[in-house]
Amino acid sequence: MRNSLKILIADRNRHVRNLLSCEFGAGGYQVQVAKDAQEVLTLINGGRPPHLLILDSDLPCLMELAVLKLLRERYPRLPVVIHSFTAPEDEGVKVKKKFERRRKAWTTFI
Repeated sequence: MRNSLKILIADRNRHVRNLLSCEFGAGGYQVQVAKDAQEVLTLINGGRPPHLLILDSDLPCLMELAVLKLLRERYPRLPVVIHSFTAPEDEGVKVKKKFERRRKAWTTFI
């Protein structure tokens, strides 16, 4: 049975995009992929927005949260999962601080 939920996966690494796309696709979800923030905006603004956006924290053209702010303004109910495969602890702390500034503006939908 095909799931009607659409997931947009945005990651700089094509292998990660392919892995997540295969996994969610096997689960029956409709999947779109984007390699940079410009593609995210094009896909979301070009039709029906996805039900979920999975976003690489180091996505090219992310422009320091400007894209997230724009998405939050246009699609306030769009849940966004921010992920990173970077392992060093200092990188994790940097990413956490980067997104902590916008924590209040984000709402999590389950």
